[in-house]
Amino acid sequence: FGDSHVPRVIADYSQRKIDDQNDLNDIGYFYNAETDKWNMNDLAADIIYLGDKDISFDIPNGIKAVYNFSFWSRLKRAKI
Repeated sequence: FGDSHVPRVIADYSQRKIDDQNDLNDIGYFYNAETDKWNMNDLAADIIYLGDKDISFDIPNGIKAVYNFSFWSRLKRAKI
């Protein structure tokens, strides 16, 4: 971050309920069920902070999920 790097936008979703893809609309990601594709606008977040919860669907390629370490390490073991 900083210097010659472009700014990054981080969305804190650790306290928000995420039921489906439409819950990411307000951070610039829009899911099209007909094409099974994500679209994003120029103001879309780069990183989504989820804390101690996971999302039940695949997130768009343009965004990275960040978890609390203890939760992330359990997720990583479960996927191995």
